[in-house]
Amino acid sequence: HGDLLAIERVGDAGETRRIPVETVRELRHFFGLTSAEAGWRVAIVDALDDLNLHGVNALLKIVEEPPPRALLFLIAHRVRSVPATIRSRCRWLPFSGLAHDECVQVLERLLPDQDVAQRSGLAHLASGAPGLALTFADAEALTLFGEITGLCRTLPALDVPAAHAFSDRFARRPGSDQFPTFAAMFKIWVYRAAIRIVAGDESVGDDIVDGEGEVQRRYGTAAGLAGVLSLWNDVGQIADAAINAHLDRKQAVLDVLFASRRLARCA
Repeated sequence: HGDLLAIERVGDAGETRRIPVETVRELRHFFGLTSAEAGWRVAIVDALDDLNLHGVNALLKIVEEPPPRALLFLIAHRVRSVPATIRSRCRWLPFSGLAHDECVQVLERLLPDQDVAQRSGLAHLASGAPGLALTFADAEALTLFGEITGLCRTLPALDVPAAHAFSDRFARRPGSDQFPTFAAMFKIWVYRAAIRIVAGDESVGDDIVDGEGEVQRRYGTAAGLAGVLSLWNDVGQIADAAINAHLDRKQAVLDVLFASRRLARCA
């Protein structure tokens, strides 16, 4: 459609995970054009999470002075991370995920090669969002989630040689960066551990991988709710620093695992 522009990242590795500021600046040119078909111009930024600071500043200039007869949809996966200067100028339209069974039903069509347990696990990981489940499937997120569960099985004692062997794969390699998927899976793992403490096992549904619930309950007992919540925050900070400042991925993975051990010991 001549009056529609979609702004999104072009890949999942390295710098392609970020939307370039030059691409964001295309919005100003697009909104300066006369509508070709429907009288309105519509742009979608998918997603704000993929903008760096320069991209956010370029977008803010457009949001501050929106052109007439223009609609700008800004997708955000983490609303709280959206700068207040942008959030205060937008209307919030929350979209809830599908119910678990509904998401699994959609994935039956989209992922016919996955078995029932895998589709169910992906639906849990994606909180009912089929598109995110597809992204996780491509990134082999279920395998990572299972490996995280295995590494956490012995906490507060950590198998240090196993931790180093696991982290080796995240050393920088051209065209390959699984670290963001690792960070997402670890945060989901910790989140599910916290929910078990607060609301019980039934609140998180079936285990995503075998033994997950047992390991999370044991970790929750060792670390306590305060420790689990602190770990969730630490993982986010470590991951953001590693991604945004291009820090050593292997060391970041080790930092996460050692933080898990430390918080369980301090409880």
